[in-house]
Parts: sequence; C-alpha cells; structure tokens
Amino acid sequence: MKKRFDTLFLWSSLSFFLLFISTPALGQYYNYPINSYSQYFLEQGDSTLNGSFRSLPESWYELNGVRGYTDETYYSELGEKLFNDHLISLEKDDFQVYIDLLLHFEVGREFSDTTSYSDTTLLYRNMRGFSVKGNIGKKVSFETTFREIQSTLPRYLYDYTEQSGVVPGQGRTKPFANGAFDHNIAEGYVSYEAAEWLNIQFGSQRNFIGSGRRSLLLSDNAFTYPQVKLNSRFLDGRLRYHVIQAWLQTLDRLPRGDSPESLFAPKSGSFKYLEFQPIDEVSIGLFEGFIWDGFDALEGTKSPPLEAYLPIIGLNSVLDGLTGEDSNGLIGFDVVVKPIQGIKVFGQYAADGKDQNGYQLGARTNSLLLEGLSINLEYNSTTASAYGASNPALAYTHYNQPLAHPMGSGFSETRLDLLYFYKRLFLDASIVNAQTSSKSDLGYTGDQLFTALEENGFDLKERDLFHIDARIGYFFNPKSNFNAYLGWMYRTENRGTIDDRFNMFKFGIEMSLMNTYEDF
Repeated sequence: MKKRFDTLFLWSSLSFFLLFISTPALGQYYNYPINSYSQYFLEQGDSTLNGSFRSLPESWYELNGVRGYTDETYYSELGEKLFNDHLISLEKDDFQVYIDLLLHFEVGREFSDTTSYSDTTLLYRNMRGFSVKGNIGKKVSFETTFREIQSTLPRYLYDYTEQSGVVPGQGRTKPFANGAFDHNIAEGYVSYEAAEWLNIQFGSQRNFIGSGRRSLLLSDNAFTYPQVKLNSRFLDGRLRYHVIQAWLQTLDRLPRGDSPESLFAPKSGSFKYLEFQPIDEVSIGLFEGFIWDGFDALEGTKSPPLEAYLPIIGLNSVLDGLTGEDSNGLIGFDVVVKPIQGIKVFGQYAADGKDQNGYQLGARTNSLLLEGLSINLEYNSTTASAYGASNPALAYTHYNQPLAHPMGSGFSETRLDLLYFYKRLFLDASIVNAQTSSKSDLGYTGDQLFTALEENGFDLKERDLFHIDARIGYFFNPKSNFNAYLGWMYRTENRGTIDDRFNMFKFGIEMSLMNTYEDF
C-alpha cells in the first residue's frame, strides 16, 4: 500500500509542476468541428501545424483565413444567410447565440444486389435536426445538436445494424416502415475557461486523435458519450495536455429491477494525451487509454478506482498494468511532420498488454499539385485481437462500436482520399482496399471484439473489401457544411463462399457537422 501511495504522490507532484510552469493566454469558445470538410478548410486556410487532438476550442486555432471565418460581402441578406452566415444570429455584448439547421436528405438506387434484399433497391436517408451554440460572458460557451433520422440502409449496413444493434456511429434503432430504421442523436456540452491555460468541458460529445482519416487511438466512430474533458496548453501552446473521463456502456442488459426496461451494463473510460511541438514542423504525442469495468454480478454497478480519475498520463499503466481483472489498457504515440509547405507526414502506434498492436502510416498534400486539392494516402493495420479483453465488457468499445478504427481489429487497410474545391464546386472521393476479419462469414467486420479474448483470434474468417465512394457537388455554406451532391458508391466484399457486390448512384442535400463512416 505504501509503495502505491508513494507512486501516486510522485506522479501527482509531477503533474501539478507541469500545470504551473507556464501560463499562456487566449480565451476559448465552442469547439471547431471534427467533420472532414471543416478539417480540410482548416488545413487550407491555416498553414500552422495544429497537432493531432481535434474537437478543440475555436480560439486555439488561427481561423482568419479559413473558409467560413473570412469577411465576404453579398448583395443581399438572403445571400449572406445562404452562403456565409448562420441561419439565426443573436449577438449582445456578453451573450451570443447561433442557430443552424442540420439536414441530410439522400435518395439512391442500388443495381447489383441479387439477394433476397434486392427488392429494397430504393435507398433513402431523411435526417432533420438543429445546432445551437453560443457564448455567455467571456468564459462560458455551449453547443447542443439534435438529429432525428429515418433511413433505408444498403444491405451491408442493414446486416451490421441487425447484428450489432446500432447504426454505425448513430446509436440504437427502432423499426420503421418497410425495413427502414428510426434513430436519433443528441449531443451537447458546456465549455468553461477556468484559467488562461485551462479549458474544461462537460457534456456528451466525441473526440478524435490523429491526422489521417482514421485513428488507432481514439476516434469519433462510436456513438456520443458523456464525459468531462480538460484541455490545457503551456509554453506558448507547444505543450498540450488533454484528459477525458468518459462514461461508456455496453449493450448487455443488467438483471431486471424495478424499472420497466432493464438497463445496460455500464463501464467507463480514461483517456489522456500529451502532445509536444518542439519546432513548428513537428508534433509528437503520447497516449494512454483505459476501460474500466462498471458492473459486478454480485456487487452490482461499481465505480473505477481512484487513480482512474487522476489526470496523470502513465499512472494507470504503472499501477494497474495494461491487462487487469477490472481494466483494459492501451498505450500509443502519434507523430506528425511537415517537411515542406503543403505536405504532412503522419503515423501512429498502439499497443496493449496482450502482445497485440496496430500502426498507421500516411501522408497528405494540401494545394501542392493543384490549388484546392488535398490528397490523403494512408495505411492502417492491427493484429487479430487488438483492443480485446478476456471480459468482453472491457473491450475498447462503446455502444457495440469500436472506439478507434471502424474495422475493429484484425485488419489491414490502404486508402486514398481526394478532396478538391474549385470555388464552391467540389469533388470528394475515397478508395479503400482492405483485408478484414470476423468470427464467421455471416458476422460483421470486427465482431471478435465482443468475444472473450481467449476465444477470438484463432479461427477468424478473413474477408477482402474494395470500396469506392465519390461525390461531385456544390458547397453553399461552411457554417453548417450545407452542400448538394451527386454520388456513386461501389463495393465488393468477399467472405469465403459469399461474394457481395453493391453499386449505387445517389443524390443528396446535406447540412452536417459530424463524420459518418460507412467504408468498412
């Protein structure tokens, strides 16, 4: 016990020393969006290297040259609202509120399905919602969004939803007409500037660590979750430290009590990321993530140990190890290098205590070959049982979805992403070639994460995936990412004796600030 206390004291003392060695300035507001279009605008307009932790306050970035934050003049108020401004803006000296619609109407027709699902060739997505964000005084900001969605999904996503119980990234569902699904998403948080160097957020949101389209550490793939988040920065922003204490859950039902419907078994997560930028062109980050068991069959619900709440990176790994009876740990690092203007090289490595690991290598250009063109080339790979645990409840998951890469574990993926803007016209295309795995040919990709570690990694079924998703469209307003597009999605997936094909043309109108991952 004394050794454990001494270790706690040592790490706590080091943590508080780091907190007070510097006090950089600047306030903060609501977060800059994680959405891929918003991140593209940021990289095109801000030449600085901002590190790999996303979902940060807008004031942490230099946004003067970023689309949506520049002064543009239009001939009418209608033109201003359509192309550059929020739908509703209320601004007083110490109080501002901005309201936008969030819509996504998409209709498409599938041409290749020869299964019994082929009678559902007309696919649609109908999302309606809103975003409200603002500032109260000089220290408090807030943001809340709500989306209600009805959709008829492509067969591969329909199968995934039926087996996992969730639409990817969008939560649980209830049946709707003719095989469609009905579901909703509510997110919101309050952000408080406790000091010039410390930002505190609490609410329900998602996060992303990485510079590519994927993350092997922590991504916005899973459903939103309640959390408390601390963002701090020192040494003029060159040293940044982020701590997230999250309340997660499985979709395993608890024994039924007095409530009409049995609750789901809870768990919690502790995520810490320390990032250092020694020079303008290099950023190095260290990551530690832990999942803590929240339910015992004899004791009922339970809280994680004290050290889970201490904002000290590495402490949980030292005290509990990466593999424990009530915990499952993941450590890793992230590196970003900007060798010349217009090129970014990035990579990640993740490892757990079960000799399982994963790595990422990638590069992206921004307006290097052609003004407005971004090219992202990326390779991701993990071993068969990465992120898993002997107790499936401790897997690196939330709401039956991976917290890192959408493919879960046991995959290798090569992807090419092109995003090109000419004024308001755009081309957005992704090509994915991957080898993935599952427990059976009929299972969904990465489902071994929800099986005890000793059972999943020895007889997995491999599958080959090729996926193309391309859009051409017109971009109206970056405040809500309002755009209209024509698209084509093509997909082949070989699962042993099963050979699936999917070929769809689609048209859509979208206003959305979140990523949706369907290429897995």
